[in-house]
Amino acid sequence: MNPNYITMISHEEIVSIAEFSVEIGDISSWIKICIPYGILETIKGYLISTPSREDMDMREKWFGQLRERVSDVPLEVKAVLGKKVMSLREFLNVSENNVILVDRHVNDPIEIVLHERTKFKGKMGVFKGNKAVKIEEIIH
Repeated sequence: MNPNYITMISHEEIVSIAEFSVEIGDISSWIKICIPYGILETIKGYLISTPSREDMDMREKWFGQLRERVSDVPLEVKAVLGKKVMSLREFLNVSENNVILVDRHVNDPIEIVLHERTKFKGKMGVFKGNKAVKIEEIIH
């Protein structure tokens, strides 16, 4: 966001803008934070002091909790068995017991997709009585 568009403070107020890069796995983005100088003035002493051992311990605790919580974020995983492009007319004519030919053969590897990107290739199968996908290749 452009700080010129922020309406919570006057245009004459001095602000500090911090931009952070965020990377989680292969996904990267950024965050910009705009902080009015008046807020920073109240904690100026803390910001310019050297961190104590207590501060470092607290920081490690926070990082540990953040790592733990990020690890619990749910991901949607899709196993793409095949793809087919068809016209709306063809789609509307699909009925029970029709066969749709897709772009893969039965024994071809299938794509395992995370966040709209193919991350793995694998084979369909059964594991302990459940349908499963065995990862055979990691896509970088």
